[in-house]
Amino acid sequence: MEKTSKWYWEKYEKGISYNSSFRPNKNYYESVKVWNAFYNGDQWTGLEGDQKLPHPVFNIIKRIIEFMDASLTSSNIAVNIEPLENTAVEGEQYQLGDFMNAEIKNIFEKTNFEYKVKEVLTDGAITGDMCFHTVFDAKKKAYRGQNILGEIEIELIDATNVLFGNPNIKDVEKQPYIIIVGRDTVQRLKEEAKGNKDDIKPDTDTDYQTSDYAETEIEGDEEGKALYILYYYKKNGKVFCTKTTKDAFIFNDVDMNIERYPIAFANWYRQKGTYHGRGVVESVCPNQISINKLFAMAIYHQMMTAFPPMVIDADMIDSINNEVGSFIKIKGLKNSGRSFRDIAGYLTPAQMSEWIIKIIDLCFQYTKECLGVSDASLGQINPTNTSAIIAVQKSTAVPLANIKDNLYHLVEQEVLILIDMMAHKYGVRPVVMTDDDGNRQLINFDFSQLVNMDLKTSIDVGETSYWSEISSMQTMDNLLDSERIEFIDYLERMPNEIIPQKAELIAKIKQQVEMQQAQQQAVPQNNNAMYEQMAQYMDTLPMEQQAQIRSMPPEQQENYLLSLMQQQV
Repeated sequence: MEKTSKWYWEKYEKGISYNSSFRPNKNYYESVKVWNAFYNGDQWTGLEGDQKLPHPVFNIIKRIIEFMDASLTSSNIAVNIEPLENTAVEGEQYQLGDFMNAEIKNIFEKTNFEYKVKEVLTDGAITGDMCFHTVFDAKKKAYRGQNILGEIEIELIDATNVLFGNPNIKDVEKQPYIIIVGRDTVQRLKEEAKGNKDDIKPDTDTDYQTSDYAETEIEGDEEGKALYILYYYKKNGKVFCTKTTKDAFIFNDVDMNIERYPIAFANWYRQKGTYHGRGVVESVCPNQISINKLFAMAIYHQMMTAFPPMVIDADMIDSINNEVGSFIKIKGLKNSGRSFRDIAGYLTPAQMSEWIIKIIDLCFQYTKECLGVSDASLGQINPTNTSAIIAVQKSTAVPLANIKDNLYHLVEQEVLILIDMMAHKYGVRPVVMTDDDGNRQLINFDFSQLVNMDLKTSIDVGETSYWSEISSMQTMDNLLDSERIEFIDYLERMPNEIIPQKAELIAKIKQQVEMQQAQQQAVPQNNNAMYEQMAQYMDTLPMEQQAQIRSMPPEQQENYLLSLMQQQV
């Protein structure tokens, strides 16, 4: 039975139904919108009933998430791929793994992968899910000036726009199908469509987006936008894809010529029984609301009591004039025995409890501590004891270890997807290779050799702590000053970002050292020949003169003999 576009759309609607119901008494899509609003500072959404209160925002959520993202991405992620049977390419000095690592690094640079990692971490902290979608653009030129088509692109997918066929497990490769949801202009969808283009029509299906902002689109656009889905599934070990709107196919049942789903997916915090994770915002929202409300009530108290009302004796004073330089006439005060302070005065306002501010401080403190964010890690202490700061920062980094592992798992999935695409789609193409001396060259490599190859993948990351890096550099400086290490060893262990073009500098210094060593080896040979000539000349001199010369210091002996030999010449 041939599947229609409505059959695929029913799968999409089932995924929407699951997301709307898997959280008891909470709508997932509405919750995601609230989390995004809180992160962006819109933190009084749904609390408009407190109209009398001011609406201050002390956005602790954004500060915590930005700190976590910076801590997890402060060092570059280095990927190392090795075939289990690593053999050199015939006629070349490089291994197969060298070509894979070089091309992955090239893709990371072209797709601005480091920036995308920071973006996907922010998405994960807000919604709980992190997702990359990898696309192969067969029409895009890989290199300028060369007729090589096909470029890999990596895009971020919002948590609400990825639907698993089996939502109770997290493993991407075990899914019966995966749906990616998107919106595009009708004009572009018609240009891409291979079938009936008249059935592709604009719609207003924007209810299930990640943010309220996504629900607002340009009005009066003649073409408009339409919702579409990418339906990935596997058949005989290969990935197929169907792209369709609600009423028409864009393309149907296309062999993607890859073996892995082009989707890398991971959670911030994992939740059992569902593929969706849990982010930071969901846990901190109640704390953030309490902090904002306590501040609002404290501000409201000050607003109401900053100008206390005046009380006057109406029998003595008809009215009060507060103008500058004005005065008030009072009669009968002298004989009454009363003071003018008894006639008018201000009410003393109730004092606000000092515990309000203390509770606000405790809310800040405990929220940060529960999330593993200390004052030392935020740079809010005086760095007088660096060893203590390093110890505190290491203990602070412990709560981020699981999140870091989830990030590495996401990157590892993405790397395996890239290798799968390179193996099946690249064919023969040039790769920029760098040798040990820092020289670059283009070498053609047949990527089809990677098909069905067993690989070992490792994710390497340097120090993520600023203070750890400073401490390491100070240690290296001390070793160099005490001549415990050579300068070349010092350079090789310095971070790449500290010394630009470090590889070229090391290669140049090595060349200079080799030249100096060659010169030093040549000098003793010349000296030996000179000493033999001086000894032979010494034997020709009279015995009395030889005795006189031997009584001189060694340096004077050499200089004296050399002068005699030059005079003779």
